[in-house]
Amino acid sequence: MNKADLSQVIAEEFGANATYVEGLLERFRNNPDLVDDSWRSYFTELIGDGNGAKAVAAPAPAPVAAPAPAPAPAPAPAPAPETSAEVIPLRGPALKIVENMERSLSVPTATSERRIPVKLLDENRRIINQHLAENDRGKASYTHLIAFAILRALDSFPQLNDVAKAAIEMDSRPRQILDEIVREGRSGFSDVFLEFKSRAGVYGYGDAQVKNLLETISPPA
Repeated sequence: MNKADLSQVIAEEFGANATYVEGLLERFRNNPDLVDDSWRSYFTELIGDGNGAKAVAAPAPAPVAAPAPAPAPAPAPAPAPETSAEVIPLRGPALKIVENMERSLSVPTATSERRIPVKLLDENRRIINQHLAENDRGKASYTHLIAFAILRALDSFPQLNDVAKAAIEMDSRPRQILDEIVREGRSGFSDVFLEFKSRAGVYGYGDAQVKNLLETISPPA
């Protein structure tokens, strides 16, 4: 495998950290003892022992053909649905709820993530612990690193605090807010729903959920 192919393999596996890993590879080529055991095993598997001699795996035995399975019996035909029930079209609020629910399916959702290879996380932890040991300050665990990353994310995206708080209060706070709105004398579902969305939009309640919750607070006559 030439250098360009190695660079491509490392870039695909380590992404933005590829330059760092290539630096470790050069150290491994100069002297395999200059890198950690986990990296030494990885590079040995990738290119060999540092001198170009790559281990050759023994050929795998030829697979034995499994006997062909017996043909499955043909499934029985499904019974025809009964058509005697009368179909009643939705009207009024029920129709509006269904329309809004179907419209919500077209709203795009997105997630953001950054993948970090475990080898790189382990190497960073080893370097941190080496520094801590030199200063008699204990050791860092993976939990410490993940917790630190979460706190840094909260610094950049403080709105995540509101989302986390909403997840904790999901079982009680929406009902309290809706009860406050009803006690203020608001009438009509549209008025109540819009006010609820302005105060408690972080909970992600749709009109159907608000309607069901409202019926538990003030049942319809």
